[in-house]
Amino acid sequence: MANEDETVTINSLLGGELVQRIDEAIQDVLNDIADPNTPAKSKREVVMRLGFISDGERQVVVADCHVIKKLGEQQMPMAKLLLGISGGRVCAVEMSSRQTDLEEYVDGKVVDIKERKNA
Repeated sequence: MANEDETVTINSLLGGELVQRIDEAIQDVLNDIADPNTPAKSKREVVMRLGFISDGERQVVVADCHVIKKLGEQQMPMAKLLLGISGGRVCAVEMSSRQTDLEEYVDGKVVDIKERKNA
């Protein structure tokens, strides 16, 4: 048996890679909190799970190591669609964020819908 100075610790497990993965997961959580596309108040988590399985003689142990992170859900921006009828079928065009008037394309030209209804 190894002496006390050689006993595995969290810092020595996998040559220090486990602690490095935990540090990386914490940084990912901090980046996620700073991301304006995620909910500010969502709970984020970093979970380290260690499983130990010994052989039949209890001399060799396999350590099953996992670092699991739970981040906030990405919030996709909303798209505004303008509905219209073209050629007898319903169609939609995505509205630009700078668009102020309802427009449609007729024969390759942009036509203001308000003017077309008044004509």
